[in-house]
Amino acid sequence: MKKLLIFLYLISISAFAEISMHKCTLLPITDSVDGAMSYKVFNEIEEYLSSSDWCEYKSNANLINIFDKYRNNLKAHLKNPKVVRLVSQRLNVGTIIRINIVSQVGGVEVDLEILGENGEDIYLSEKVKLNNDSIELINSTIKNWLNLYEKNIPYDGKISGILGDQLTINIGKNQKVKVGNNFVIKRPVRKKRHPLLKQIVEWETEVLAKGKIFSVSDEQALAMVKIYTKEKKLNIGDWVLVDKKSGNFESKVKYPQLKESEFGKLGLLTVTFDLSNSNVTTNVSSTGKEAASFIYGFNLLAELWLTRKYFGMIEVGRRFGSISPEVGSFAKSDIGVTNGKMKFLAGYKYLPMGYFYGPQIDAYTGITTYSYSPDKSASDGLGEVEFSGYTLGVRANIPVHKLIRFLVRVEMLMFADYEDVGNVTGGSNSPSTMEIELGVRYSFSPLFSIDGYIERLSAKASTSGTTSEVHFQDTVLKVGATLKF
Repeated sequence: MKKLLIFLYLISISAFAEISMHKCTLLPITDSVDGAMSYKVFNEIEEYLSSSDWCEYKSNANLINIFDKYRNNLKAHLKNPKVVRLVSQRLNVGTIIRINIVSQVGGVEVDLEILGENGEDIYLSEKVKLNNDSIELINSTIKNWLNLYEKNIPYDGKISGILGDQLTINIGKNQKVKVGNNFVIKRPVRKKRHPLLKQIVEWETEVLAKGKIFSVSDEQALAMVKIYTKEKKLNIGDWVLVDKKSGNFESKVKYPQLKESEFGKLGLLTVTFDLSNSNVTTNVSSTGKEAASFIYGFNLLAELWLTRKYFGMIEVGRRFGSISPEVGSFAKSDIGVTNGKMKFLAGYKYLPMGYFYGPQIDAYTGITTYSYSPDKSASDGLGEVEFSGYTLGVRANIPVHKLIRFLVRVEMLMFADYEDVGNVTGGSNSPSTMEIELGVRYSFSPLFSIDGYIERLSAKASTSGTTSEVHFQDTVLKVGATLKF
């Protein structure tokens, strides 16, 4: 399950945003002497990149089977944008380093190109003829070029999560970011290329907002926007430039620093309007009866994140309407029904990638009551009943696009109780319920999302009276909105 969530998340990143230029890989180095120089150079440059602050290095070792297909003409294939794009997609890197070394009389020619994820954008292109073939000189030259490239990366990190004015940024202590650093958020508008060399020489950007970092972990930072300079909403993937020399957070800013285990007093309020295909089945004196129709209602869900990983929930739902006989003879042609639910839940949030705005898996428990109140009719086996017990629930929340998340939820009652409130069906020792929900959440703004769900709820009990079984089933279309607070 964890691998599937991470796979979906990585796909979602590549689908909606340019991969960070701080994620890099080194293509196999080619030379003109059957690898005599390239092997030694590759090992040292790879070690240098792996230990650098600016590059989150991804080894190409897992792609050796791909490169092996091209071994007869590797240099030519590495110049193919399609091959470079494949490497970028497989490794999730935005900086691809390509080096070729040509032995010449009296020295060597070293050619370096740094490419973007599309395999065509050239971020840096350098070529030099060295007067000797010293491996140390070659490596020193390449490192100098990489240092130049590092200084020209137009951002320090990117926005990876948005919740109101609070942001998550994909840089942390490992990139020497500190609590109290000021930052500027920019959005790229256009790339400017050199007309002859086709190299990216400038990025045209617009400044959207400014703020301050108030909590830092190894790989990410939490930040607060203080000033918006444009009337535009921020998006995941917007650039963040950090002033790493900026001042004292504790003395100048009111926002308290969050501890490593905290995420703030934040929560969600979800309101949906429901259209339910409601079905009631009873068995009275060995005669099966069934009634069904569409009914309408609403659902409220309030969720409070007590910390970054622990949360509480309250859910209330009601549906009203009338259903019509479909199987068997009923005393009434229209049967009024009122279905409801009440839940008090608490749970733990597991983050497969250690990252709040990535995939999330929640496990939770609590007390739940489902109530069903059809018009009372003893001859039809209908009367008010309740199913209650301890909920065991699991839900997953997976980003599939920068503005869209996919949700799935499964719940069942443990140690369920059945109560014949209307004194029609008799008691039951074997009640059971199952609730399954699939949903999509579209982020309309940082504080507001539009939601759609399909829910399937089944509650069944074998009873002790003349009514030997009751079974309630609802297939519900839910449409509404979520407010973040």
